[in-house]
Amino acid sequence: MKQQFKTLQIIHLAICAGPIVFFFIATDLKKFELLPNITNDNLLIAIIPLIAFILGNYIFRTRIAKINLYDASLMKFQKFQEISIIRWALFEGSAFVVLVLAPELSSLALFVVLYLIFTRPSAQNISDLLKIPYSEFN
Repeated sequence: MKQQFKTLQIIHLAICAGPIVFFFIATDLKKFELLPNITNDNLLIAIIPLIAFILGNYIFRTRIAKINLYDASLMKFQKFQEISIIRWALFEGSAFVVLVLAPELSSLALFVVLYLIFTRPSAQNISDLLKIPYSEFN
């Protein structure tokens, strides 16, 4: 399971890297504002990260709750991996949508990417969540 865990961490790193690189390409850092000016014209785009946050966490929690804790450790981990990738894809997609459609709201995309970074899988977190012995990750 150690190899599958490292693979999941690499997938997470790759998903995080895309919006970060695109942020620096698409954003004019001289005009960057930490608190963007949200107007009626860009309100719909500004709501996209919020929807992704709510939807991603809802899907994650409901699908994690459906995992049978009596399944084999590898099967539980594979389900966790699938659910995590779906969650991360929602966050990544919302960051790209904001950066492409409304570059003036790039700080919202930055907040989404920061949250995405903080959802990095850890052996302890997975062990606690899925009741998998921590020793299987070492």
